[in-house]
Amino acid sequence: MPRTGLASNQLLQKIILLAEQKIRDLGYKRVTQILLGRDFGVSHVALYKHISNKEALLDLVSEKWVKS
Repeated sequence: MPRTGLASNQLLQKIILLAEQKIRDLGYKRVTQILLGRDFGVSHVALYKHISNKEALLDLVSEKWVKS
């Protein structure tokens, strides 16, 4: 697995931004941890260290949208 060189909180924010883009482009049902990992350049397993499941991912994206 490639290292990103980002701190954990920075990596989480980048994952949220990517997820937000993918949800807008593909819809929530088609976005998976595997897709995000591939597009981010890391193993999908690495994403589980930061986001436990798809529902948690949606919570984080929704929270970002509400704060905007």
